Amino acid sequence: MNNFLWWIRYGIWTWLSDRPRKTKSFLQRGWRGWADEDTWDFDYYLTKVIIGGLKHLKKYQNILPTWKEGKSEIEAQKEWNEIFEKIIIGFECARLLINEPGLDHNEKIEAERLKNEGFDLFKRYFNCFWD
Repeated sequence: MNNFLWWIRYGIWTWLSDRPRKTKSFLQRGWRGWADEDTWDFDYYLTKVIIGGLKHLKKYQNILPTWKEGKSEIEAQKEWNEIFEKIIIGFECARLLINEPGLDHNEKIEAERLKNEGFDLFKRYFNCFWD
């Protein structure tokens, strides 16, 4: 069955039947910042939100932690961008570990190492993520 026929037969009904749930979730996110359906796979949802927020901060940041100790602003900014990238990679590895059960042993070990490194940096610089 081609896509158009599938859409006519099933897609429209699926779209319409999802509207109440999607509307409820939209309102819950606006009211409290998260929806009931976000908690169904909360770790995956959180990694998605954190990765998106960190990428936005990295691209549009007006921040530079005060730890630049004797470094030029360019050097400090380069170091801060490297830290940002390691944190983003850590959260991307966390998503990969959640979503890809078929990774081989070495890939899992490397992803776990990168995840832990990113999470440690995230914890260390947690109060530096603002704009």
